[in-house]
Amino acid sequence: MYPMMDPALADAGLGDAEDDDFDAVEAPDSLLPDHRYLDRELSWLAFNQRVLELAEDPSLPELERANFLASQPQLNVRNPAVQDALIAAARFWLDRGVDGFRLDAINFAIHDPSLRDNPPIQDGRKRTRPFDFQDKIYNQSHPDIIGFLNRIRALTDSYEGRFTVAEVGGDHADREMKEFTAGNDRLHSAYGFLYLYADTLKGELIGIGDGMWPDQQGEGWPSWTFSNHDAPRAVSRWAKGRDEKTFSEMALLLLMCLRGNVFVYQGEELGLPQAEVPFERLVDPEAIANWPETLGRDGARTPIPWVASAPNAGFSTVEPWLPVDPRHLALAVDAQEADPTSILHAARRIIALRQAHPALRTGGLEIESAGDLVVFRRFERAEGGERLLCVFNLGFEALDWSAPAGARRIAAVNWTEADGSAQPSELIVRCSSDGVAHQRLGRQPLKINVALGGRSGPR
Repeated sequence: MYPMMDPALADAGLGDAEDDDFDAVEAPDSLLPDHRYLDRELSWLAFNQRVLELAEDPSLPELERANFLASQPQLNVRNPAVQDALIAAARFWLDRGVDGFRLDAINFAIHDPSLRDNPPIQDGRKRTRPFDFQDKIYNQSHPDIIGFLNRIRALTDSYEGRFTVAEVGGDHADREMKEFTAGNDRLHSAYGFLYLYADTLKGELIGIGDGMWPDQQGEGWPSWTFSNHDAPRAVSRWAKGRDEKTFSEMALLLLMCLRGNVFVYQGEELGLPQAEVPFERLVDPEAIANWPETLGRDGARTPIPWVASAPNAGFSTVEPWLPVDPRHLALAVDAQEADPTSILHAARRIIALRQAHPALRTGGLEIESAGDLVVFRRFERAEGGERLLCVFNLGFEALDWSAPAGARRIAAVNWTEADGSAQPSELIVRCSSDGVAHQRLGRQPLKINVALGGRSGPR
């Protein structure tokens, strides 16, 4: 579990110094013999280092099951004493004032008690990691996970205003996210990898996401993020030769308009592209093991550039864990603070937009179109509630679109008006005699992303 606060987990002796992606709470040594599982079949290992070690040295002690790294043995969360230890660790952080927890890979918490082998996946799709060749139905996603989540929710509910969110990946994530958040006695929210693993930002993703969370009675609340520590940065995956600054601003506005909680990953507010990390500087075991088949995750984990002219971009006075990409220096915080047209200033305005409009924060969502032109409504159901129309052009070509009569523009990115005209790359807005704003998206349509709003009756 990741406490939602600034101090590092290392302050309390938690985490793994070798790879901060898989922090874990460790049970006392006296509990370990009964609380770790042996991996009899070896079929659940994501990496095979430990197997090779055993083959080379048969005198090594019993093999511990690991879903990720060999240095990260799986806790047996099925054991009540282990659950008690985890709950105690969570209480420790809650007493220190954290706002809640992000539960990393929570669908791995409890596994099949019979330790059955996962069957292979034989769908003909290209896969690069050994772990992805298995249909992971036994090493994770056991129904007993729900009981543990009930305990976590009961604990956090005993503190005022606390929040829990699950990270859920894998082939069955859609079902599991809803299971982990249903009702009022499980987690508050969950997010998956719909956008994180998408190579292209397509309108159909908005529709898929909306279909995953259809806003039914008793359903949980979704969370969304376009980038995180497990995936290459979104602007490097999605811009595809288009201007990265304008694309970053568009993506931030789109994220803020989605239904559910939204997470801005560090560096997105600066428009940072995926850093280039040379092989000899890689530290992510997965990236090293799968080089060069995957981009790895280190490029999304490099230091934030604070001061362009300072050593290590002002991140630290000593050599950081990962190098600073020279391309990031021009995007440093100090440089963007001094530029009112920077992505950082745009990000603040976009976030403030969401905070100012309850329809964006908690309202419903209704999709009108989800192709290159994405149009959807955000609305409050109450009589007289706010209704917003959100319009985005995700394609590569210019598009024509007419706003409904009576609509007024409340926010836009990559759009300016000067002397009644605009540059080819900007949104052109003219009001005709009938009061309808006819809008044409310019030659760089990714720069044309507008949210229109007004008030009307209920849905």
